[in-house]
Amino acid sequence: MMAREGINKQLVQQAKTTLLAQGKRPTIDAVRVALGNMEFKSTIYHYLKELEEKPKATLERLTEPLAR
Repeated sequence: MMAREGINKQLVQQAKTTLLAQGKRPTIDAVRVALGNMEFKSTIYHYLKELEEKPKATLERLTEPLAR
């Protein structure tokens, strides 16, 4: 018996994009259904939250490690 592969951020992004293209809200439940009812809601929530965060400016990302 093979272990089940978990989802990742990219799969959640794809499901979210597909739902939005269909005119549907990418809720945790909707994403979970789009992914075949895989994974826990908390995992999906975590990835959706990450996807909503605005990326740091490039300069800020580069200078932050140098400042330490």
